[in-house]
Amino acid sequence: PRINMERDEIPYEEQAPKALVSLDKLDLAGICEDGDSIVIGAMTTIEERMRVSAQSFYDIMPKIVNNCIVENEGKKPTDDGYIDSALFTEFDFFATCVKLRILSYGNMYKTVARCPVCGKVHNTKVDLTQLTYNFLPEDFSEPYDVGPLPRSGDTLGCRFIRIKDRVDIE
Repeated sequence: PRINMERDEIPYEEQAPKALVSLDKLDLAGICEDGDSIVIGAMTTIEERMRVSAQSFYDIMPKIVNNCIVENEGKKPTDDGYIDSALFTEFDFFATCVKLRILSYGNMYKTVARCPVCGKVHNTKVDLTQLTYNFLPEDFSEPYDVGPLPRSGDTLGCRFIRIKDRVDIE
């Protein structure tokens, strides 16, 4: 017989591996304060099916990341007030997706590329735990100024794109 079990029905202690993901760089958007963090669990079969069947990365991955948030300031994903990954900057979202990929599949990422000219196959392995992330200075805040513009002399206030912005664009 086939068992259909939602993530909420699985006892917390028996769910997939978990990892602490620091969100202290997300205070740019007023999402959380310095030192706050979330705990994400590895993707289950439910999330994997969602990912494989999706037509758009930006449409499905925020939902998957939200499903995989196990704790958020002591809250479960079904509670009001948990952090929505659609509000993450693209940079923070991709860093969270890399951590989710490590939890779900391991740290080695293997890829194969074939040269379209000679046909030679190139196999590459990347240890995702060795990726380097560049962080913004501690005193950085949004909106940040760009300018003055060459013709008008105006200065623009800008912010980093959020995942919800990317979804709206698509």
